[in-house]
Amino acid sequence: MKAPLYGNPLRSGSIRLGGWFPVRAGVILVAASFVVFICFLTKEFILGLLIAVAAVVYTAIFEIPFGAEDITLMTRARRRFTHMQRVNEGETLFLGSTFTAQNKGLALPGMLSTLKVRDEVDGLGNPVQLIHHTRADQLSVTIESAPAGIAMNTQAKTTDLVTNYAAWLSSLSGENGLRGAQVVIDSVFESAAPLAESILSNLKPDAPAVAQQIARESAGMLPERVASVRAYTVLGYKISELADDVDGAAAEVLSMIPRHLKALSAAGAGVSQVMADADYADLMYVAYDPRRNAEVAQEIKDEVPAYRSFEGAGPAYFNAAHPRVVFHDGVASMTIMMTEPSKSKITDHSFEKLFAPNKNFLRKRVSLVYRPVPASAQHSRVNSASRATTTEVTSKKRFTAFDNKKKKAAEAAMNQAAEGAVIQEWALMVTVTFEPTRAAQRTAENELKALMGGLKWCFADFSADAAFHQTLPLGLFPWAYAPALSLLAVEPSEKKAAEQKKQKEEEN
Repeated sequence: MKAPLYGNPLRSGSIRLGGWFPVRAGVILVAASFVVFICFLTKEFILGLLIAVAAVVYTAIFEIPFGAEDITLMTRARRRFTHMQRVNEGETLFLGSTFTAQNKGLALPGMLSTLKVRDEVDGLGNPVQLIHHTRADQLSVTIESAPAGIAMNTQAKTTDLVTNYAAWLSSLSGENGLRGAQVVIDSVFESAAPLAESILSNLKPDAPAVAQQIARESAGMLPERVASVRAYTVLGYKISELADDVDGAAAEVLSMIPRHLKALSAAGAGVSQVMADADYADLMYVAYDPRRNAEVAQEIKDEVPAYRSFEGAGPAYFNAAHPRVVFHDGVASMTIMMTEPSKSKITDHSFEKLFAPNKNFLRKRVSLVYRPVPASAQHSRVNSASRATTTEVTSKKRFTAFDNKKKKAAEAAMNQAAEGAVIQEWALMVTVTFEPTRAAQRTAENELKALMGGLKWCFADFSADAAFHQTLPLGLFPWAYAPALSLLAVEPSEKKAAEQKKQKEEEN
């Protein structure tokens, strides 16, 4: 069976003449030209020249974006200045030691300190934990899965799984109060020793000798490192759109979980469960230092009651003073972001290496963030994207095959929307962790560039701390927290509350 093709991305943002020149910049230049023309008619030549120069300089600095980041020169300068200011004020440094007052009693970095875990009970009486985003009026729930992959599936089975996943994505637009969804694929190569030890320790003494011999030989044939892949699905709901208070909104969120569990299972998620407080803590404990993965796995295997709370799972050291790399607990991480989807033909194996474990990283997280488009705005969004694409393509002097495909994609999207298809806004981010050396950083950068082949991308420069935490499956959607994207920059109210709490503890 021939593998079907996927992907029909639509452009978003302002209209660009020639594919790069914003219409707003053109309007400014046209208006300035008219004023200059009036000045010349009235023989105000010096004033006219000054206005012309000012208009050109203003447009070049403030209005024309360029580069993979697609931002203006002023935005680049402003974010560099803001980063230097944060470094000077100590906002990029977090010390979680109990022997320091660096963070005024905060247990988690910046905005993470505003997240609170709520203990709830679902309809079957099972304990469920939701995360209350107190600064964003949001409740989120995270579903952990162990996907089996498609290596052993037939093409027909794979197509069915992709179809079911697409159906689940389509249903998000009709979800009441849903602010966004996030799917995180967390992969790592870990030592095979715990797995081999588990196989040997589970051998029964009364088992047949042949079975014991096969088990021992199988354990001995394991490679030095084995792949471990986990999938996390986060659903974030706006509290005010669900109920008048947090308790009512929590009840609404709990009622929606079973449907999503069923849909994700049909899409190949495998065995899934709603994450609890300790699961969140173990996730973050390992994210800040991937070498702790073996420690956590051993605790689970030996049933060691080593409980970690979410509030206490912060790093001992987190430094984002470097423009691109964050250093935390003896390792380093950086994040790369997709700015434009691939224009080539996409199958279910096109980005297999992007999601698979990689030996060049200690750990890798691929985060797909979805922002549902309301059903009432679907048609207008498609029409707007189609008009913008047609304007951009026809304004180019050189018409390429990619331009032709972009135009056909917009037309195909309109036809699909007319037949009932649903569109979603989405973004992709990849965070990798490696040894804190320049050589390891260079290797990680080169490997990321290879993995992002076909996509237009940029590094999360000057916002590496925010990007690191946004790829964690916690529901930190950029549009919910903007403009406070620096997740290490603690709000004054949080600082004051932490200082008051510490003061009371000292008085007691």
